[in-house]
Amino acid sequence: MIKRHLENNIQKKLQKSKRAILLFGARRVGKTTLMENLFSDKDKVLWMNADDTSTLNFFYNPNSELLQKSLSGYNYLIVDEAQQIEDVGRKFKLITDRVDIQILATGSSSFELANKLNESLTGRKWDFQMYPLSFSELESHFGLFKEKQILPHRLIYG
Repeated sequence: MIKRHLENNIQKKLQKSKRAILLFGARRVGKTTLMENLFSDKDKVLWMNADDTSTLNFFYNPNSELLQKSLSGYNYLIVDEAQQIEDVGRKFKLITDRVDIQILATGSSSFELANKLNESLTGRKWDFQMYPLSFSELESHFGLFKEKQILPHRLIYG
């Protein structure tokens, strides 16, 4: 697995506070894989995918008491494809304010998700933008010599 530079930045924020961490990026850049790597050795992690109707049902009409009961015992809540959740900013704000859990959310529709989250989570979040693999990340994984050899191929085919 190619180590992403963003992984260290997110890891540092995890250790500092319970602010929400939001990871935006285009489809297929590795947002979910990055989260899986960050949390592979952590306990008490609740994974939810907003493409799943059970996740959408959970977030449909939450209240503080229900959220506290449902999320107690977990240290982290990871919500993939968070842009699918209606009024997601307000719901994440409720969790951030009322439940002792850190939210991490990914979204491929970054402009849409950012707009939904910015107003409600002001001062309660850290935003990260994930891009496709950089030359530096590829070079760190495969080596400079190999990357220089296949650079013409990568420039044409990706």
